[in-house]
Amino acid sequence: NVDIVLGTKFITMFCKTNNLKMVIEVINYLDSNQILFSQQTFVTLFTFFAEIRNIEKGKELHERFLKSKLPLTTILSTSIINMYCKCNQLNEALKILYLMDKSKIPLDKTCFICLFGGCKELKQVEV
Repeated sequence: NVDIVLGTKFITMFCKTNNLKMVIEVINYLDSNQILFSQQTFVTLFTFFAEIRNIEKGKELHERFLKSKLPLTTILSTSIINMYCKCNQLNEALKILYLMDKSKIPLDKTCFICLFGGCKELKQVEV
């Protein structure tokens, strides 16, 4: 019986080898067994989708996170911001930043590094 800790370890392993197909298979397995994602699962997947620049899967994951009712943390928010920035969706990243501020979620330097990187990618500012 696979729990979310083991499921996340499998996801992490397949992310490290850039194996999107197997990542999706593990997600489907977890879903079919009604195993809910943890915050670590979400962070791992947001980071992976950022690295492979897959905005479609990233947006699907963001929707899934919103439905999960898990609390938004600094680490999770930063991973979402990073995903949107790396996928050239700076406006979406800024929405998360505003939500963090409104919700009094502490901001850290990593959050701003991601945003500056996103601005640079889009050539919106010089860094």
